[in-house]
Amino acid sequence: MKNYYIPQSLDQQIDDLLNRIAESLQLDETRRAAAERSYRAVSDWISSDVGFFKEVPFDIYPQGSFRVGTTVRPYSGSEFDLDIVIHMAARYAGFDPMKTLNELERRLRENGTYNSMVERKNRCIRLNYANEFHMDILPGFHESIYDHNRLMVPDRALKDWTASNPKGYAHWLESKFIRQDLILLEKARSVEELPENMPYQLKQPLQRAVQLIKRYRDVYFQDKPELATSSIILTTLAGMFYGGQTSEYQAIKAIVNGINGAVPLLKGKVIEIVNPANTDEKFSDKWDNEPELYDAFVVFIRDFKKVWDQLHYTSGIHKVIDIIKPAFGDAVSTTALREQVDFIEKARSSGRLGVVRNSGLLTGAAGHGISQIKRNNFYGS
Repeated sequence: MKNYYIPQSLDQQIDDLLNRIAESLQLDETRRAAAERSYRAVSDWISSDVGFFKEVPFDIYPQGSFRVGTTVRPYSGSEFDLDIVIHMAARYAGFDPMKTLNELERRLRENGTYNSMVERKNRCIRLNYANEFHMDILPGFHESIYDHNRLMVPDRALKDWTASNPKGYAHWLESKFIRQDLILLEKARSVEELPENMPYQLKQPLQRAVQLIKRYRDVYFQDKPELATSSIILTTLAGMFYGGQTSEYQAIKAIVNGINGAVPLLKGKVIEIVNPANTDEKFSDKWDNEPELYDAFVVFIRDFKKVWDQLHYTSGIHKVIDIIKPAFGDAVSTTALREQVDFIEKARSSGRLGVVRNSGLLTGAAGHGISQIKRNNFYGS
């Protein structure tokens, strides 16, 4: 007879709910396949250029949430983003940053399909796939001969090169993982594949925590998306304050508490967020010029802490779900609870569900101090 291993504490039940919610936030296969096809087609088009991009060898690879495995399904119908890098195998000295962006735009506009999709951004060229996703394409050259992962990328506002290191950033975040053998990212010879759609069960607690934090951000700022804190800042802060917890609930608790402790209390003081793999790259530069973005972040993270503190002091899964619903959305939270209840009911109907007599907690293992719960035939009868 099959044993059902049921969460045996409220924390474990919360973790189970959070995991079910985060799993539902995974990008569905249809959207992922569309992104994969588009990524491959754009890579092939740029690679076949007979002009600028023929002169210097380069690699093309994903960066951002696709690279580190923290992409989440869009909330309220918004598009998701796919960030890719054209990594030129040459030093940036001698190349003009504006010409580099112009050459990338030129090549994309030479394609009849891409021409109407092109949008010029500060550091990249964006392709807008209507109502699906957008692809941000960032060209970059080696900063020096000593570390080929450190790049210099163009910046229209500065009309100059600026520092970056997308590969180094991904390696930094992966160094926080508690089981390195779960990293499934592989490199092709010239154009890297998008990282495999890792089975949710194999995702790291840190990756899951980031997905949930980003979902809370999306729900929190749904009425003012222009104030939403960027994913790269949230991911970096999560990596900084994650302490190796195996529980997503505890991981988020550590991250949120760490961020709140690091936020300056003095008005006008701003926390600085940089790329740990290249401190010349500042992720929080917008906060210096648009203080309303930083103020919104501070209020957001303070409110996040209040929500997580409520979970710590609550009792009973029905009260937990009342807290989780506004944080992550009614639909996904309700579905997660229904799945958890169905799982427990299957255990009950099998005759393998018990309750620990001195605590009232559910368990799937029979033993000393555990009373078996009878099968529930119909509506509690």
